[in-house]
Amino acid sequence: MKATGGPQKLRFTVQTCSGEDTDYPVRELLYHSPQTRGWQSPRFCKYPQEIVLRLENTCKVQQIQILSHEYKGREDVGRPLLERALIIQESALGPDHPDVLAIKDVLNSE
Repeated sequence: MKATGGPQKLRFTVQTCSGEDTDYPVRELLYHSPQTRGWQSPRFCKYPQEIVLRLENTCKVQQIQILSHEYKGREDVGRPLLERALIIQESALGPDHPDVLAIKDVLNSE
């Protein structure tokens, strides 16, 4: 029986990746288990890094969650991406939506 109405994980493949640490390859994104460690860009790489994912089915994406460990990221790259996310979310959800307010809180805390 398939779940209906609620959020679901989307099946995807990785089409391209601009770089990866050999200990944390991009293929780690395809698996979910306690042993997976995720993808990391190579040390001293050029920014921004890119990953292109191909969704297996046509779908309507309402939200994408991306986890980035702060100590691994670069503020000069992360802040512009967060500002762009704010513009997109604010136009789609409105200025008082909890997701928009959360992004504003992060930007104001830096």
